[in-house]
Amino acid sequence: MASRCAVWHGGDLVASLTLDVDQWAEQTFGECQLGDARRTKRAVKLAAQAATCPDGSTPRQT
Repeated sequence: MASRCAVWHGGDLVASLTLDVDQWAEQTFGECQLGDARRTKRAVKLAAQAATCPDGSTPRQT
């Protein structure tokens, strides 16, 4: 899943990039030791969902 990001400063577009949120979530949370592999998988999934809609409420993100 890809998410597009724009960075604005003083009304000017500074940068625009596309992020692969699934890859980011796996790299960031995939090695977490949460006592059960299912918990780690769920943490990765939740992080990817939240990153897709960072300004949304928690119910909207999941």
